[in-house]
This record gives sequence, structure tokens and C-alpha cells, in this order.
Amino acid sequence: MVTLTVNSNYETVPSGNGFLGTAYDALFSSFDAAYGSGIENGVSSSSNVFDEALSGIDMSGKGNSSTAPRAFLNYIFFNQEMNYVRAGFLQITTAAQGVGVHQTISLNDIIADRKGYLLAYLSNENAEEVAIHWDDFMVYHGKTNVVFASSYYPGGLTFNEHQRTASVENKWKFQSKEWLPELRVYDFGPRGWDPLIWRTNAQDILANNFPDQSSYSLFRNNPILFIDPNGAFPIAFFFRSFHTASKFGFPFTAVGDNRTASTSLSASARVHHLVGFETSNSSVTGVQTFSSQSTQLNYPFSPFGFSKQATESPTSYTGPSGDGFFFGYSGQEPIMKKIPLIGKALTPAIDLGGNIKISESAVPCLGCAEGETSGLKEININGQISGDHFPDAESFIMDVTGQTILLGQSAHLSPGRPALNLLGNKDAPMMKFNAQIIVDQNGKFINAYTTDSDGNITNMTINAPQEGYQKVLEDLKLK
Repeated sequence: MVTLTVNSNYETVPSGNGFLGTAYDALFSSFDAAYGSGIENGVSSSSNVFDEALSGIDMSGKGNSSTAPRAFLNYIFFNQEMNYVRAGFLQITTAAQGVGVHQTISLNDIIADRKGYLLAYLSNENAEEVAIHWDDFMVYHGKTNVVFASSYYPGGLTFNEHQRTASVENKWKFQSKEWLPELRVYDFGPRGWDPLIWRTNAQDILANNFPDQSSYSLFRNNPILFIDPNGAFPIAFFFRSFHTASKFGFPFTAVGDNRTASTSLSASARVHHLVGFETSNSSVTGVQTFSSQSTQLNYPFSPFGFSKQATESPTSYTGPSGDGFFFGYSGQEPIMKKIPLIGKALTPAIDLGGNIKISESAVPCLGCAEGETSGLKEININGQISGDHFPDAESFIMDVTGQTILLGQSAHLSPGRPALNLLGNKDAPMMKFNAQIIVDQNGKFINAYTTDSDGNITNMTINAPQEGYQKVLEDLKLK
């Protein structure tokens, strides 16, 4: 976007209506000397360029004012091949007349919708000699807010691509995947996607689950309907310790989380432990452990009777274990533990840990022809969680679309007192779950249920995506 502005002044008013002649001849001569007579793309002479441009702005014999001098602020916009695109002008008015006065005129928001050249100039086109004084001729070039834009054919081949000049190259394009120019493929993790031939450069690591598809295909050959985040079925696991009460503890009172078990991504907890897991190769992709802010009321040391706030930095461990992973975390109350001599004894750590087993199998295709599959997968999740039995605990999972499912929860012992219940590194059973999750080709949860020891099935609730889920997936390297 370009803005042209200039200050103008004159003292005498011309009697004639003016003509273009001298200004045009001077402008044409200087331009022709610079570029010669050969212009590409069918324009045989630079005079053709200016004839078309000046015809477009239609300056000859016209203007905004018949009483003011025929003095103009002008521009002509050419494309990269120096072909005329558009032009414009603005005439000064009688407000510029007089000793010691000036008029500022501006051509604002000139849109450069393609690469090219802008010729900006001032002209005095009066039939008789009139002194026009120009000052502070300024050209403002404002960069567009659009840094990168591209259009795609269904398979990811680009057209009408635009990259703002002097900007950092955007490499993440089709389906938010990085374009690798030296290989001419999009990086889909285990394999690269060639948008020209609609094939990958390696076999699908889950090819056995889709025998009706080529092992070098992607999106089931329908990139408009399907996506493939990374060629597998990633899941985010959440484990949290929280207190249901609004306040707890005596004589030193802490502010609780004041809630029940939840899959809310924004819910507070004493300790949060997040694990990214890739079901295709049983690998842990990322781990996050943190604490919500703690508030201690009636703080017993200076300043007496005031509340105090702090955030704990809990410790944790997580690692792969066969077809799953093991984990554990530990975190203390961050305020009281700092009291000299007695602080750590008054606030023993919250401990929680367990083992999670994950397996997957293809869902049979009922009524399908021989060799066809449903394309669906059943993810079996078995978990045993243990800890101090204080405070409450919860576990849930999230798919690549942000949907969540509560796996299990554990209520604290009653009465629950931190100084009593948290002593030692207990290994009391707190949660046990056995869940079967049906996912589609893109890793999205479409059904979930649990099966008890007697074979009874109970459906599980699949909760809608929440704001901020993409950031969680990115942090756990699942997207």
C-alpha cells in the first residue's frame, strides 16, 4: 500500500484551461531514454505504455477545478513487465493560493496488488506560465498485513502464491506441514507427500490396517475429506491431583480447586502431568508437568494474617514401557514448605504414578466385500494409578481434534488432612480403568466404552473440543 503526499502553493491564477503537451513530452522522453523502445509482452514501444497510462487517468483538459491551476499529483502503476495496470491523479485547489500559505494534497491507500513499479510525479500543465511551488513530496510505502498467501489444488500443489517482500519464508503450507523444497515433498513425519504425483516417498507405517489402499497413498486418496496429521494415531494423556473444597487445612488454610472431576483444559489442580503418546510405535512424544497457583490464607509468619501466593515446580518422570508408558510425579505446597525447619514436615509431597498399557487393532468391516476394511481402529487403554490417596485425582485423554474422554477419578480419604495423608511415599490404589476407544482414519474419537470383569459394557462420554487444545498438542509434539 502506497500513500503520496505533497505541499503546494501558487500566487497567480491562469486564464487558460491548460494542456498536457510539455509535461507529457518531458515525461515520455526521460522514461524512453531509460528503458528504450523495447517493452516485453506485446508492448512494442514505451510510447504505447504512456499513451495507455495517460488515457487511463484521462488528464488531458480535465481536472477537479477550473479556477485553480492545472497542477497535479500523479501516479502510474506498472506490473513487472512494465505493462500499465492503473493510474490516478489529484489537482490542487484554490486553497493553495496566497503568500505564506500551502495546501497538502494526498493520494491515499494506493493498492499494489501485484509485484511491479509505481511511477509518482508532479506536473504543471498550464497554458501560460504559472509558478507552482512544491515542497515535502513524500512517498509512504506501508507493508500489507498479509505476509503469505497461497491457493492449493486438492493434493497440495500451489498456485497464485504470494510472499511479502523481505519477509521470512513460510515453509508450513498444505495441511500445516513443512514444505521441503530440495525433496519437493511435504513433511508428514514418517514419510513425505509429493503433491504432483499424489504419492508418498515411503510406505505407510500403518499400511497393514488399510489393505484396500496403496501403502504409498495418503488421505485415502481424498485430501478434501480427510487429513493425516502424522500418519498414525496420537493421544494426549492428562493426570491431575486436585482438591474439591474451596478451602482446606487447619490451622493454616489453603484455597482449594473448588471443583469435581473434569476434562476442562483450564481447570486448576495442585499438580498437572501431561504425556503425548504415539500409538503406532508406542513412543512418548512429549511430557509437561506443572502446578496451578497456590494461595495460603492466614499465613502464620510475617506479614501476620495475610494471604500469600506461589507456584510449585513439581518433579516427574515418564518413560516407555512395552506397549505403553510409566509415570510418576511429586509436588509440595509451595508456600508453607519454605517455613524454616518445620515447613517441609508440615507439607509433605503429593505423590501419584502408574502404568498405562495401550494396544490397537483393526475394527472388522461388517457387510464389506472381501479385502475391504472399515478403516477404523480400536485403541485399548488399561491403567493402574496409585499414590497418597490425597487429594482427589483424575485422568483423561484427548485426540488430535481436541475431543476428551474421562478415564477415571479418585476421591480423597475422609477426613482428608495433608499433614496426615501425604506422609511418606504411599502406593495406595487410586484408579483403575479399562477403556476401548474407536478412532477413525484421522485419529478422531468416534465411540468409547468400558468393559467390566463380567463383560458388561458402559458407554463413555466424548466431550467437545475446547479452546487452546492446539497449543497442548503442539507442546506435546502431537501436531
